[in-house]
Amino acid sequence: MTSVQPLNFITSDGDGFLAKEVQENGDLHKDVSNEAVSHDNKKSGKPAGDSDDDLTPDDILLQLGGCGLFQILLAFTIQSMKTVICWGMGGNSFFAYVPKWRCTDFDDVINISSTVSPLTFLEINVTDTTNTTAYWNQQCQLPNGTHCSNFEFESSMHTLVSEFDLVCSQSWVTATIISVQMVGMMVGSFVVGHLADMFGRKKPFVLSMAIVCLSTIVCYFSVHWIMFATARFFFGIGSAFFLSIYCILQGEYTLSKWRSTTISFPSWALELSLFSLFVYLLHDWEHVTLIMAFLAAIYLLTWFFIPESFRWLVARNKIKEARLVVNQMAKWNKKPVVNFERMVRSVEKSLSGDEDAKYSVIVLFRKRPLLRLTVPLMLSWLTLGVIGYGVGFGVKEFSGNFYLNLFLFAIVDIPSKLISIYLQVRIGRKFTSIIAYIVCLVGGLVVTLVQYIDTPYRGGLTTGFALLASAGVDAAWGPMQTITVELYPTVARNTAFGFLSVLARLGAVIGPQFVYLEELVPGLLYIMIALLSFLSILCIVSLPETNHRMLVDRLVDDLDRERKQEKDHVDTQEQTTNNRIV
Repeated sequence: MTSVQPLNFITSDGDGFLAKEVQENGDLHKDVSNEAVSHDNKKSGKPAGDSDDDLTPDDILLQLGGCGLFQILLAFTIQSMKTVICWGMGGNSFFAYVPKWRCTDFDDVINISSTVSPLTFLEINVTDTTNTTAYWNQQCQLPNGTHCSNFEFESSMHTLVSEFDLVCSQSWVTATIISVQMVGMMVGSFVVGHLADMFGRKKPFVLSMAIVCLSTIVCYFSVHWIMFATARFFFGIGSAFFLSIYCILQGEYTLSKWRSTTISFPSWALELSLFSLFVYLLHDWEHVTLIMAFLAAIYLLTWFFIPESFRWLVARNKIKEARLVVNQMAKWNKKPVVNFERMVRSVEKSLSGDEDAKYSVIVLFRKRPLLRLTVPLMLSWLTLGVIGYGVGFGVKEFSGNFYLNLFLFAIVDIPSKLISIYLQVRIGRKFTSIIAYIVCLVGGLVVTLVQYIDTPYRGGLTTGFALLASAGVDAAWGPMQTITVELYPTVARNTAFGFLSVLARLGAVIGPQFVYLEELVPGLLYIMIALLSFLSILCIVSLPETNHRMLVDRLVDDLDRERKQEKDHVDTQEQTTNNRIV
């Protein structure tokens, strides 16, 4: 009886060995579940992974409980750390919210101008109560034709807009600050993929908290919006470091059965709901920023608790360090450590120098099998960014109470995430993603339609179906992240994940700009949501299903050998042809 081995990820510019595997098995990975490994060993009366053959990292995880106390504590720590990132990114709608304001230059014009009619004077009289529309005139141009330069904002809410007078000619600044932050995330996502695959997951992961902490402190002390925008650029880099690694770090410590749960758990929705409560109580962006900086400083201590990725250590042949992590898992999960040497033998057999290889993003396009994965995933990740950040930034534009809308947009994600987790296990990552994008498509189409018809329910329909699109994209994030983790090999997984995250951040740059441009083209954001959702569905159809598949750990680069085999094959054919002619 032989134990199940994961498919060596051998790639080439041609079809090579991998193409044969695809033809024989009908997919990119062997269709073997971890439960099958356990069941097969039980029939022989041996514990899971205790066969006479070499062990894989999945066998080791299975021996150590699969999802024990160690995995639970690791997931809890990582998900709680995400609070700082969520508040900094999901809270953009609060930072950019425009409170009621008035142009105080009107008072001076009234005192010195005799051209203002008595009726106009009454409408803008400063003795009017602050609850009237006349008091909060929100007019950028004075009666004499000059532009307003002095502003007063309602004191009940202190946002970035009221801090730096970002109205009238400066109204474009808030969307630009968010776009600058997303550019930082693009840079961070691109860089961190290489760092995490070369130096491990832990170092750049904890570094993300240091970058976020320092940049948040600079945001608090900013004296100009340009200084704030610069700090948010670095906040974006730190956020990208975190978001590009946390899924990988959790996914590499869990088996297929639990991976969708750890990656798709609705912590972001819970943390954003908590954020809406805090801003409702505090009403001040500076207070929220201080809390974020404090939390980030506390989370720097996780350096002493979070281990390096077990799979990365194994894939890089760092057996001594991997053994320490295995012992730590065994201790927390209260399981015996057995047969570790078998895994060492398995690693040594499969090395071929791959443990020292350094892969750049070029490998995602130079290898034909990886190219078939990367191209459809690129558009799908771009769509995640456009919808997620576009709708989130547009919350401030919806009718009704801002705090309630923010809370609703957060809380609606919880059932969508839970449904997504269930569907990922039952019908797979691929079909769950398709269903989620169909929901986005419906939401985008309806919101677009109501912008061009005359209906008294426009506000309610827009908010309701925008919520539906938001729920759809939040349901899509989980399976898209999970399928990305499961499709790529360990030695290049973070490079691929980081590169695709760059596309999501590019979408996040574009999304808020669509909100700003809706003044020119009503419903533009939701037109793009519907279009991109439809195209993403077509792309995802071409991807293989990864549910119940073992993670691939190595990308064996055998191009020279395969090219030599191809050359020998051609030479043999030519020799055979020549012999026949003779």
